Amino acid sequence: MTNSNKIIYKRILHLVTSFEFVALTVFGNFFIFLCSVGIFYIEKDANSEMDHFIDAVWFCFATVTSVGYGDVVPVTFSGKIFSIMLMLLGTAMFAVYTALFANAILGDYAKRFKGIFKGISTEEEQIAKSIEELKKLINNLEEKNKK
Repeated sequence: MTNSNKIIYKRILHLVTSFEFVALTVFGNFFIFLCSVGIFYIEKDANSEMDHFIDAVWFCFATVTSVGYGDVVPVTFSGKIFSIMLMLLGTAMFAVYTALFANAILGDYAKRFKGIFKGISTEEEQIAKSIEELKKLINNLEEKNKK
């Protein structure tokens, strides 16, 4: 294993044991459990595919993770609206996971990029000032030519 691979594995291990990652995981699973309770009570009488609570848990995990097997689907209007909310929140939750992993893997590179972007924005400001000065010079020359 190369030294860079060791660094990446160390960063990922640090991530999965970090407070943020553990808190997001616990919150996410608790959220899925609450949503399972909600969808079960919405669908239990109208949906023959959701006879047991585990069917609702299965549905919520499949929906949040964007797997969507389609073997258990909501049939009521309320269940479908609830499921849309679940899809959107699941997407947001996984975006946060992705950001945490990207930050863990990139590490110091992200700080370096910030410095590069700061340098670029400084150059853009200087170019904008130069353009303004050139516009003033052109206007002065045009006014002199008119006289």
